[in-house]
Amino acid sequence: MRRLFLIGLGVLLVSAPIFADEETSPAEEPAGAAPANEYRPITLGAYVGANILSSFIGNGGTTTNRIGFDGGLDLQAYFVEQVGVFVGGHFVTRGFRLVSTETSSASFLDVPFGLAFRRTSALFKDSAEDTLLIGGYVSLPLSDFKTPTLTSHTASTSFGLNLGAKTLFKVSGNFSLGFGTWVRFGLTKSMTTGTADKLLEIGIGLAAGF
Repeated sequence: MRRLFLIGLGVLLVSAPIFADEETSPAEEPAGAAPANEYRPITLGAYVGANILSSFIGNGGTTTNRIGFDGGLDLQAYFVEQVGVFVGGHFVTRGFRLVSTETSSASFLDVPFGLAFRRTSALFKDSAEDTLLIGGYVSLPLSDFKTPTLTSHTASTSFGLNLGAKTLFKVSGNFSLGFGTWVRFGLTKSMTTGTADKLLEIGIGLAAGF
């Protein structure tokens, strides 16, 4: 039940800005209004933020939440104005508390990929653009989970589901700045503990578009 609640919360946080309102029709747009972002078939995005909920679940166990860093880039290629594909690369730190004074941590390179959908912002209308990213991710360990004194756990390459969203405000030219949220749910093991080894993560941060 807790797992379903957290996943549902993450999906709500990610999708709320996208589906908050109906898109403004051309008849409702102010005369002479310009779109927040002109159509471009290829766009580059950057993120920096924190995973405010980052824990491992499975086999009846759940690790203590540990906030971690998340930052990286993504490339989006659009077949048509609003639908395309994306792939990215994110440097992520994850960990969990083993005892009251020992925290185990490791670094990963996450590679999210999937479909990208964009539209004029539902909340901010002509001043911004919303993008919804739906797909999966591959997580490649850059180190094992280690503590200063306790035995380490071997980090594993893992695969899971990825859902992300961002709202960008045009600043100048092709540069936009805004915010993004994301949810990751592991389908395979991230480490060799035998319990509580699948990732559940919800993050938020700053986003930029180029």
